[in-house]
Amino acid sequence: MRFQSLRWRLMAAMLIVLGLGLGASAIFSHIEAYSTLKELRKRTLQDQAQELLSALRIGSDGSVEVTLPAEWQNAYQRPDRSFAYSIYDADGRVVALSPNLASPLPLIGSDPLQIPGPESLAVLAMNAPEGRTVVVGRAHPDQEALAESLIEENFEHLFVVVPFILMSLPLLWLISRWSLRPLARASQEAQGIGPADLSTRLSVEGLPDEVRPLVDAVNGALDRLAHAYQAERRLTADAAHQLRTPITVFDLRLQRARLGGRTDWPTIEREMAQLRRLIDRLMGLARRDNAALEEPAGPHQTINLARIVRESVATVLPIAEKKDRSVVVEAPDAIPFHGQADDLRDMVHNLLENALVHGSGTVRVTIRHERTEDGPNIVIEVADEGPGVTEALKEVMFERFRRGPTSQGAGLGLAIARQVARSHGGDVGFASEPGCNVRVVLPTSQDLTHLKSAAE
Repeated sequence: MRFQSLRWRLMAAMLIVLGLGLGASAIFSHIEAYSTLKELRKRTLQDQAQELLSALRIGSDGSVEVTLPAEWQNAYQRPDRSFAYSIYDADGRVVALSPNLASPLPLIGSDPLQIPGPESLAVLAMNAPEGRTVVVGRAHPDQEALAESLIEENFEHLFVVVPFILMSLPLLWLISRWSLRPLARASQEAQGIGPADLSTRLSVEGLPDEVRPLVDAVNGALDRLAHAYQAERRLTADAAHQLRTPITVFDLRLQRARLGGRTDWPTIEREMAQLRRLIDRLMGLARRDNAALEEPAGPHQTINLARIVRESVATVLPIAEKKDRSVVVEAPDAIPFHGQADDLRDMVHNLLENALVHGSGTVRVTIRHERTEDGPNIVIEVADEGPGVTEALKEVMFERFRRGPTSQGAGLGLAIARQVARSHGGDVGFASEPGCNVRVVLPTSQDLTHLKSAAE
């Protein structure tokens, strides 16, 4: 719709403001005209009274004589009584009248008085020497006509203002179009963003300050969507690559069984278990990728990390007994921590399972407080008596689907452990000392915004 356009809204707002301004100006001019008319009437009567006082002569016997200039004498002789006067003594008796009066003007106070009638006189009284009072009158012109004359005079400036107002409307249209041009450019840029091009962002150059926060928020949303799309595409590609071989082998075994060959059911069951385990790991990895992109507030809560470690150790005891291995836990009774219990439990489980499957000897799990340059931390170490990995592979082994030379696993356990640690603001890696020792460092005080960016 046309009125959904910002330019049309600006034009409508401008017209409304102009209309309100003109209406207010008209009301003010009307009030001002009548106020000016009243004040003007009072001043003219005062001037007339002053002129009469200056012409007043008092005789030695108390008589009053009015000596006026010729023009004022003519004015006071007009039969239409457009100008008139009456003079009262201290006792309120009339001592002088203008020649055009048959009866004296009324003795009033200092405020002007309008006498109704065909003459419509305006009368004003002023004190004279020795207690006398001078009352002057003047024919009052048509008040409405005079007010309209003053209003028309005040509105003459509109003949100059209105053309400029009309000229400002197309100028406002052009200015709004020029101001909104960066928005049109941003709209064209947004049309080019898609799966084929995830790097394009909306330009903020030239945008109004009121619109820039919106564009910044859109660019931030595009960054998060691009990160999620890349993570999903990477996970899909890795999953397709890892699942291709076991599915192909499983298909060959089924074809051989269908053709009457010998069916190695224990091998099929083992491969099916490995395939199921790989799919579970992939689903868990995808779930954590999605959780890392969501707001971190909610699942994090205060937990006992020492208890989480002990529960994880209990889940791998059947594996340790099967391999005739032992697991030793060194941990205090309680270590409070703010985090996600299920993810942390899964992290410790993966580290223990990695040590039992690929290591040797006793697996030792320790958890303790440790202070570093970055502040207080909680350190979890999972160590076994195996040779460990070479220095060149210590960082590579935490990549997804990265397996050791003799490993038959999915290559996701250490990657999941690092992902969980980083989502809690920490990290995980191999210790620098000889042997196989995986070290997890978790900060004890965390900011959830920082956790989210660290997980991403």
